[in-house]
Amino acid sequence: TGNGYTATSVNGTSYLRVDDDAPGSGTLTNATITTPEFPALGYDTLTMKFKSVFKSWGGKGYLEVWRPVNGVFGWQAIDSITADEGIGTTATGWAAVTKTYNVTAYQSNQFKARLRYDDKNSWAGWWAIDDFQLYGTLSQTGNVRVAITTDIWF
Repeated sequence: TGNGYTATSVNGTSYLRVDDDAPGSGTLTNATITTPEFPALGYDTLTMKFKSVFKSWGGKGYLEVWRPVNGVFGWQAIDSITADEGIGTTATGWAAVTKTYNVTAYQSNQFKARLRYDDKNSWAGWWAIDDFQLYGTLSQTGNVRVAITTDIWF
């Protein structure tokens, strides 16, 4: 436990971690994890949330969404992390930071998100992620009224 590499959990369950030191010095790390595609169009609000523990040592983390721009889909960065966060202390262990993003403006029928870690060509740190969520609100459709405005009889 603690704030080093021996932590095996962010919150007591399994989690995802990219560790730039694992492959050793001189190895370039540019790792990604991508969510499945979600049909997320028409929501009133769409929110993405996860817990993060990030050790920089020169590395950089990116949160990106797959979205159409002028009809062409591509990855767009909505946040980047360059400073340590959630490291905690040796005595208390990690103190994960909850990251919350309003992604309503990026919704589509092919919505997906990607977390990307880039060591910036140096022997850098790591990024631990847990409890990833995508959720939204969708208003109910009100009563539909149809008015027949013809004088044709059958």
